[in-house]
Amino acid sequence: MRRLLFLLALSFVMVACNKEDADIIMFDWDEVIAEMNVTELSAMDVLKSLQDNECWDDEISYSYFSKDGEIVEFEIGGGNSSSGVQTTIRFVDDLMYSYYSVTPVSGRLEYEVKESDESIKFLSKGVEDFEWKIIAYDENKLLIETYNIAEKEGNINLGEYLYSKSILIRKVDNTKWWEKVIQDEE
Repeated sequence: MRRLLFLLALSFVMVACNKEDADIIMFDWDEVIAEMNVTELSAMDVLKSLQDNECWDDEISYSYFSKDGEIVEFEIGGGNSSSGVQTTIRFVDDLMYSYYSVTPVSGRLEYEVKESDESIKFLSKGVEDFEWKIIAYDENKLLIETYNIAEKEGNINLGEYLYSKSILIRKVDNTKWWEKVIQDEE
């Protein structure tokens, strides 16, 4: 009888531990939104408002997957990330230039920008590559949700790809290093 009670108590502990694991708090996007200021500019106007010595840096990025009925959060990059992946973005006219650095390689990708009421689509050589939905923004920070076609087609065993979320922050860099980065040949 004592053994049965012990096993019953142990099972309650296991259920409680599983419940705690299921309630793991993910990155607090609501806190990011609460910290943003009010602006009269549209999101696209903010993205294009960079001075010659400014860029948008990916501060933090997570991808979300559905696996076994649960949402899995996976850190994919950003300046505060331990992944070593850093993305810098600049907008010029109707083009977006994405500069990436994955040690020891760096490069530049060019995308045509198509804006609609609901989202911003990015095309590479005329083919849609990914789409942004602007969740919140001010003149120095944007929270974006990205639907990436390539992720959907080639997930990394984390489950079914849903979307990614990133924080872009305005940075000043007087070196303008992006002017020296070579366009990727595809």
